[in-house]
Amino acid sequence: NLFRVQSAVVEYAVSWQQILEATGFRLEVCRRKEVLRVDRAWDLLVYGLLAPEWRRSPTTGEGKA
Repeated sequence: NLFRVQSAVVEYAVSWQQILEATGFRLEVCRRKEVLRVDRAWDLLVYGLLAPEWRRSPTTGEGKA
């Protein structure tokens, strides 16, 4: 009965962004300058995936809506 999954990544984690996008996650929010690391502020990117989107994803192999 899971309907929604979300993940938050820091903008410098490009590999994680690519993995999320490749598995059907969509960028929903950019929290600007949210994370402070080594005297620099980075954006926090929030990705989300809904159950109907996951079911249609080519990575699930189901292809149903």
